[in-house]
Amino acid sequence: LTQDSVFYLHLSDPSGVTLLNNYPQIILKPLQAAEHHWPFDACDWSGVSREVDDVVGNNDGTSRNGMTTVDVSSISGPLCRAAAFDGLDDYVALQSSLSLLRGTASLGFWIRTTQVGDNTAWQAPGIAGIEEDGGTDDIFWGFIDGIGRIGISIGNNNGIKSAAAINDGTFHYVVLTRHEQTGIVQIYVDGQLSGSGTLPSGWIGHGFSSFGRIENTNAGLDLNYFEGTLDEVMLFDTVLSSSA
Repeated sequence: LTQDSVFYLHLSDPSGVTLLNNYPQIILKPLQAAEHHWPFDACDWSGVSREVDDVVGNNDGTSRNGMTTVDVSSISGPLCRAAAFDGLDDYVALQSSLSLLRGTASLGFWIRTTQVGDNTAWQAPGIAGIEEDGGTDDIFWGFIDGIGRIGISIGNNNGIKSAAAINDGTFHYVVLTRHEQTGIVQIYVDGQLSGSGTLPSGWIGHGFSSFGRIENTNAGLDLNYFEGTLDEVMLFDTVLSSSA
């Protein structure tokens, strides 16, 4: 669909007698198209270059440090297989920078974790982002705080987080949005708005190119890695609405 499409329901019994005609009206809206989509559906990964497919964009990745995928086909929500991160050094290194996440963007994904993070965002594990060592030109997408809530942070602030923890060991669908000009961010969990607020606006100067960790401008420092499972990661170049 490229625009709203209207359908009408017509019901009849086996003899052809009309039971319901032209009612109710059903309107189907087109889905927002993702710029990138990493389904993580490969049966296995072995560290081969570009083995992690971006099925709609051109930013394939490579699994690092022995990480692989797990079967989630029996679970409602995620599809087929998902990426498993050990929280120690597993990550997906992408071919190119996640430049959209430095400005206006939405990031959606299925997540399952029991990880407890940190209330200081730059010390917490996260899905993607970068810490500027000694500065504030940084961003943390999907950081997990000290009680298991998920959120977004920019610079040295507490960030905006979900109302409730998501680290209960079950899958949740999370969508994080940020508007570069206004600084407004939103946290959706399982289809419901769970947190919103305003963070520093503007373009993030430092690039980053991986999932499963928060990178650092100082290559000599230890990084914060995500522990858990991710699936169907999708990246959009706009702020998704609650109806998208």
